[in-house]
Amino acid sequence: MPPTATTIAIAGFTGKMARLITAALLRDHAEVKIHGICRSPSKVDPGISSHPNVTIFQAESSDTNALRRALSGTSACICCYLNLFDSDFMVAGQKVLIDACIAEAVPRYIASDWCMDFRGLAFGDHPAKNPMKAVHAYLDERESEGEIKQVHILTAGFMEFYWASFLGYVDAEKGEFTYYGTGDEKLDMTTMRDAASFTAEVAIDPSANGFLNCESLVDLACHCG
Repeated sequence: MPPTATTIAIAGFTGKMARLITAALLRDHAEVKIHGICRSPSKVDPGISSHPNVTIFQAESSDTNALRRALSGTSACICCYLNLFDSDFMVAGQKVLIDACIAEAVPRYIASDWCMDFRGLAFGDHPAKNPMKAVHAYLDERESEGEIKQVHILTAGFMEFYWASFLGYVDAEKGEFTYYGTGDEKLDMTTMRDAASFTAEVAIDPSANGFLNCESLVDLACHCG
């Protein structure tokens, strides 16, 4: 089935980033249809699952046939998989999804990145980025064969995480912000909402491919260096 220019697949549909991207698409692009792919449709907000522009598809990350049904007729797939403790899933799961995209002639794949530019890192320099490097390498191979276009969105860190207590920067009870250096160093960051809005714009633009920095879209209030 040939891709429809206004149908976007979003895998990992029940995650926060997927919810924010969906909200941005429905808010700003009334013509866009969304195929939401998830393991547990019951976890999707009823206000979203009942929206006339949204179709929910149940699929495990390893179920190629179910993924292909969900991807059929779409012009881009946004992967919103996130598991910081299972790098095998982040790589193997995306490879299955990428292969399903290729089988259904989906022209563009937006990888689950939303982070710093990891291209200068060697494997092992920053273990949390290893899956992104592996997926990028896999997409490089598929793209070199003309099978799909890859998209990687660079947002630096999420602002919400920087202010979270577990990172150690902010102590809300004491009203303290802890830092290393002179205090004049810049922290590159983007809110999840801004990153989602940027991703929505990228998803509907067939020319937006490769590595894209969030700040390059000047009409969105993105905050990154």
